[in-house]
Amino acid sequence: MLNAGLIKRHKGKYSHTLLGNVVYDTHLTIGKTRTYYLKLKVIESIEASDNPERELAQLINALIDNHQIKDILMKSIHVPATESSSIISAKTMPSKE
Repeated sequence: MLNAGLIKRHKGKYSHTLLGNVVYDTHLTIGKTRTYYLKLKVIESIEASDNPERELAQLINALIDNHQIKDILMKSIHVPATESSSIISAKTMPSKE
């Protein structure tokens, strides 16, 4: 890991480099994503049936509660950030009825 630039040694102690921090954080995200495996399979099956992007975005918002993973999924279905934010806001804000 030292040769790969993931860790550095300073005064006999090892710590992550900036690259090491990114790799470690990515590793944690992958681990978290595995807990959503079945939900991701559901989203994929519905995505394959040519549902509109807006419906897929609503499904992702309903099934996935991790914002980092949700953002990655929203990018993959090409929903503009402003639209996905409004979908999230609409789900979390109480109705005025």
